[in-house]
Amino acid sequence: MVSLFKNNPVHRISETFNVQFDGRSSISPTMQTSIRPPPGNRQIFLVTGAVNANAGLLNATSTTSRQMQFALKFHGE
Repeated sequence: MVSLFKNNPVHRISETFNVQFDGRSSISPTMQTSIRPPPGNRQIFLVTGAVNANAGLLNATSTTSRQMQFALKFHGE
């Protein structure tokens, strides 16, 4: 997990008022997507001679997706 934040003082409101922007991510260190192999039916042509539209279809991953969260926090007295 990676987390970055930035503090932004807002002196117009008060000397101690602060707005914090926070961003977090569950990005893997390798940044690679693991794609599952195609489903069971791998025949390119059907018995009728027509092309199988699902042959070699890559439509799922084997790991969770990358997720990011953003937050805006207000600190002050």
